[in-house]
Amino acid sequence: MKKQNSGVSLIRHGNPAAAFIVLIIIILAGRGIYDSLRYSRELSPVADAFSEANALRAGEGYAEKGFLSNAGLPDLCYGDQFPNRGAWRVEDFPVEFTMSPLKKDCIYTHYPPGPDLLAGVLTKVCGAGNLGCFRLFPTSIAIVSLAMFAWMLCSAIGREKAALMMLAVAVVPMTSNMMHGLHYQSYAFSLLLVEVGLFLNIFRKRQGPGALYLFILFVLGFIQGWLSFDYFFLVSLSAVPFALLYGDPDRGAGRRRLILAVAAPAAGFGFAHFLHFIQVSIYYNGSIAAAYNDIFGVGRVRFDESGSGLEFITGRILLSIRYLFISARKELFFIVNIPVIMGITLMLLWFRDARAITRRPLRLALTWESSTRNFYVIIAAFAVSFMWVIVMKQHSAVHTPYIGRHLFLLYFVCILTMLECVRADAADGREAQDICRSGQ
Repeated sequence: MKKQNSGVSLIRHGNPAAAFIVLIIIILAGRGIYDSLRYSRELSPVADAFSEANALRAGEGYAEKGFLSNAGLPDLCYGDQFPNRGAWRVEDFPVEFTMSPLKKDCIYTHYPPGPDLLAGVLTKVCGAGNLGCFRLFPTSIAIVSLAMFAWMLCSAIGREKAALMMLAVAVVPMTSNMMHGLHYQSYAFSLLLVEVGLFLNIFRKRQGPGALYLFILFVLGFIQGWLSFDYFFLVSLSAVPFALLYGDPDRGAGRRRLILAVAAPAAGFGFAHFLHFIQVSIYYNGSIAAAYNDIFGVGRVRFDESGSGLEFITGRILLSIRYLFISARKELFFIVNIPVIMGITLMLLWFRDARAITRRPLRLALTWESSTRNFYVIIAAFAVSFMWVIVMKQHSAVHTPYIGRHLFLLYFVCILTMLECVRADAADGREAQDICRSGQ
């Protein structure tokens, strides 16, 4: 039997890569557990303390008054936990929360109650104020989602490239610094990782999506919709850059795949908000009109209908660019500035083909192949990442500290696109192994 080259053999079998991926997950899990214990007696200064305080008080209300009290909507002022944090009493309730004249309390109607209901369940299980126990729940979900994400990466693009992508994901602070959070940010990011992994498999392998994938995407969309409004465009449109990156020669099949991959999570998200609308109408004594005025009234405020025509369009584009440079610099999200990453990606994509030979530690022939399509991939990822800023201008301004988390998709797609342009083979022609396109 012919003796194999040991270096290329290791690359093919992926043993070091698999071990490296496991190590990354262990390190990130350790970070999450450490933060859960670190903030076991206080609100998290990183993971939106304002919303955590609201959710914890609402959770205590659910635990003591029942999950169907107030039509299942959260009472953000319930109890006396964390005074002076969040919307802790009626007279201090922010005016933008109370769009309807029927509102004279702290029952929050404008967002789905997912995080608050989870806080209620955790209050039942752990006891009121036991934050160390509370935080282990979202942290555990984050760890499981990372493991699923890594598995799906390996399935779609191979262990070697999956290891590089996991490294790129791990060094981004947003991946782990809110794992312990008790509001939507932690849960939403974990679910987004799973969805991205599914899209990568669907479009790279050009398969399905079958009934099982569609059901999973619907459920992911529903849970995201029950957590918040904020990830609507990420949940619904993240499939677009992946569809462009892995264009199907059969255009009909490719279009069908994309439509289904967009429709399933969007339908789940929309169904969650339909149920929330019904919930709010029940709270207003069955009044559909009152529920409409409440939810769509605040929606108009969040949208901020400033300007018209060309002025409106250019204003939103300039706003997105401004957020790109403001949010992307924050160490809370990224180590490397996102405009720099995006600029390097676009610059490299300009080169259609190149070739280089490495001598150490392995003698490999590296080939770079790009196309015009890849520019559209980055533009699509940029548009999806900033769609919330464009549509919800006022809301984004109020929540600027967390808008940078929407840019994860842009960051991930930039790194993935560059990596997919690279092909590596044994330089001597023997035992050629394409480590970037094998998908094994």
